[in-house]
Amino acid sequence: GLDADSDGYVILHALANAISSALGHGSLGTFATKLYKKGIKDSTKYLAHILKVMKKEGFKVKNCSISIEGSQPVIDPLSSVLKKSISSLISTDEVGITATSGKNLTSFGKGLGIRATVVVLLEKNYE
Repeated sequence: GLDADSDGYVILHALANAISSALGHGSLGTFATKLYKKGIKDSTKYLAHILKVMKKEGFKVKNCSISIEGSQPVIDPLSSVLKKSISSLISTDEVGITATSGKNLTSFGKGLGIRATVVVLLEKNYE
């Protein structure tokens, strides 16, 4: 577990940030802090919030690239399960996941934390 106000699910936090940023909105804290103060600590709820905003603005996720850096755990064996789970949350099959240990060159590679970087391509939903 990570030290966080929420459940610390770093991938979902980065995903929510990427979607919010792509929409031209603020970072996760601009909406998650209010949810946290209401006792909501589930990162899927934070993601659901920004997905609702995204849909209201007429967009959908076209594809998603996730890169994880940390010394543990090894992501590749879990990659297919993560892809399936994230795909179902964001309603696209176009999810890529890569990982690196950083070879002890960064604090993440040294095991002092974990970093997830997410890039999303949003598509205007003309339906």
